[in-house]
Amino acid sequence: MGNPQPGDTVKTGALALSGDAVDRAARSGTGIDLIEIFLDNRDEGGLFLGHAQFGAGTFWQTTVTLPSNQVGAHALYFYTRSSVSGATVTTVVPITTEK
Repeated sequence: MGNPQPGDTVKTGALALSGDAVDRAARSGTGIDLIEIFLDNRDEGGLFLGHAQFGAGTFWQTTVTLPSNQVGAHALYFYTRSSVSGATVTTVVPITTEK
């Protein structure tokens, strides 16, 4: 994971996110065909924030908007889907949001 780091406090509004993602079983490319980002667990009503886009190599990035009515302890959930197996891996980054 790149930005933010677990435990970071971030301001509501625009937030730049970045990181690396790769499925080592891929014969070429990243082997990842989707990265969805949610504020809190999507299966428990989390808020969809957007999709990440790949840049060079395995590096991905995006900018999302954290709503100003969502302050306090939260977690960013990154759902990464393998184009090789179709499996989804979930990465959770706990954060605190503030105005």
